[in-house]
Amino acid sequence: MSNPAATVESQVALTPSSTSTPTPTNAPSVEINDSQGTEVEHDNKRLKSAAWQDFVKKKINGAWKAECKWCHNKLGAKSRNGTKHLLDHIKTCKSRHARKGLTQSNLKMGIDAEGRVTVGKYVFDQEVVRKELALMICLHEYPLSIVDHVGFRRFCGALQPLFKVMTRNTIRKDIIDLFGVNKISISNYFHKLQSRVASTTDLWTTTHQKKGYMAITAHFIDDEWKLKSFLLRFIYVPAPHTADLISEIIYEVLADWNLESRLSTITLDNCSTNDKLMENLLGTMLDKLPADTLMLNGSLLHMRCCAHILNLIVKDGMTILDKIIEKVRESVSFWTATPKRHEKFEKQAQQINVKYEKVIALDCKTRWNSTYLMLSTAVLYQDVFTKLGTREKMYTPYCPSNDDWKFARELCDRLKIFYDATEAFSGTKYEKYWKDVHGILAIASVLDPRYKLHMLNAMFIQIYGEEVALRKVNAVKEDLYKLVLQYQNHVEEGVGTSDGVNASSSVAPPGGFDLVDDIFDQYMSGQTVASSSQIRTELDLYLEEKPLPRTQDFDIINWWKFGGIRYPTLRQIARDILAIPITTVAFESAFSTGGRVITPNRNQLKPDLVEALMCVQAWGRADMLAEIANKTNALNTVLDDESESEASTVTEA
Repeated sequence: MSNPAATVESQVALTPSSTSTPTPTNAPSVEINDSQGTEVEHDNKRLKSAAWQDFVKKKINGAWKAECKWCHNKLGAKSRNGTKHLLDHIKTCKSRHARKGLTQSNLKMGIDAEGRVTVGKYVFDQEVVRKELALMICLHEYPLSIVDHVGFRRFCGALQPLFKVMTRNTIRKDIIDLFGVNKISISNYFHKLQSRVASTTDLWTTTHQKKGYMAITAHFIDDEWKLKSFLLRFIYVPAPHTADLISEIIYEVLADWNLESRLSTITLDNCSTNDKLMENLLGTMLDKLPADTLMLNGSLLHMRCCAHILNLIVKDGMTILDKIIEKVRESVSFWTATPKRHEKFEKQAQQINVKYEKVIALDCKTRWNSTYLMLSTAVLYQDVFTKLGTREKMYTPYCPSNDDWKFARELCDRLKIFYDATEAFSGTKYEKYWKDVHGILAIASVLDPRYKLHMLNAMFIQIYGEEVALRKVNAVKEDLYKLVLQYQNHVEEGVGTSDGVNASSSVAPPGGFDLVDDIFDQYMSGQTVASSSQIRTELDLYLEEKPLPRTQDFDIINWWKFGGIRYPTLRQIARDILAIPITTVAFESAFSTGGRVITPNRNQLKPDLVEALMCVQAWGRADMLAEIANKTNALNTVLDDESESEASTVTEA
């Protein structure tokens, strides 16, 4: 009989020491054990079933039994019983699976620090799996009670019998521990970071509006010149949410992370309460921090959320225009109410040779961008709606008039400006063009080597006239001189050339701001490059060089990483300024009039656990995105190498 390890799974497994494995023979044989009064049968011809690889047939007290070689349970072994019950036992035998798992040779693929694919031996570790389970619950917002679910426990047992599923209290402790370990790691990371940190705050509520939480996030450009964000705290804020209370909490959080002296700005929603909040916070920081710690003595500290401002503007306008929009909304609602109506709409488009590429969809009234998308799609099919209005009597009352369609088109043109602006503001890696007259944004515009002072000049002249524009531009320039002086004591001297700068290729401005670009181009057509004799300081050298062409693929952060080496002080300023977010929310949330809410699975938990869940989720997602990017790059490299190898083989053949 073959050894029980020699299975179709091709796994290396140890046979239990208590069971001797007989030497296979072609002749039937019976081994008699007088001490136990048992007979053991070895007959390869009679014991043909695969079940006998894991069982020994013994005659005990006159009856034939099948003894499991792994757990030593004894089952009936009469010929008429067959072997199905033996095979069923093998599938569920925990001892067999555990022993085979202990001795199974497994391989684990990974990615090393240089992005190369590695292969190593895998060894099961209960503690590692516990941490991964805690991270999984945080990442995907699973309830903690998942560890009590029968289905989950059965799945874990089938996947890895050695893993012991913990209780709900244990997984709660694991999540808190995971939060603490990661916080220490991130704190050490910040300690080594050579830049300032910008912050955003965002208030969240539970679904029943009983508890308030504040998310405080840090944004920065790391030492590799990558734009990064870390959630610092997801902290419970007791009611009432006064300016005094929130300002105190923000300062305590920054101090806890040792970031209060390295803060550049705080971006908040645009409301009167936040004005008072920032007044309190600035006063506290000026009192407790050494002089000249904040940028320009704190005059740049308060950043208003531009996406929030735009949302309020559009919301007010949409309220006035809602009655006119309603006609188009009713039409879209009519033809999307049932699949049959939608199919009829699509067929009508085909009949009049209108390509149905964008599907009409009803908007959500609390998200104005969906109204814009509804209108911009509907106007493409004006002829289809009109034709159906003459054919379908039920629809005729809802069909918009020509004036309604004309208005819808004009409204789309105007909403597109706000839509594109909000999309630019809310991206996680948006470029920092000029967007407002706020000091930080003006400075960010100057630090864009495609615009420098010229964009401010062009736009301020358009808005204020030349005399006022000159004063405003000079004020921005003066702020930059002050910043350079403030930074010079903290920036190491550096020399170098503008390697990595690509100032060639097609000159095409980024889309979405055509009017702004036209004004800028018109202004630049009358400008000349200053002579080299006027260069006095690092800032003057930068400003008096010709702006770079506005190419589609220009990366401002990458330019300062390499091209900015010639301007070491400005380079450090640019690194801090370009990390400042001008919105507190992500793109998906920027259009919504509703607040951020905590999911039902979490709104009943204690605040310390809610914070641990939210922070670990944010940190874990950031790590996984980086890991996925690294693995994708490594995999692409491997595939490219394989493709080159295959191509070489074909060529040789």
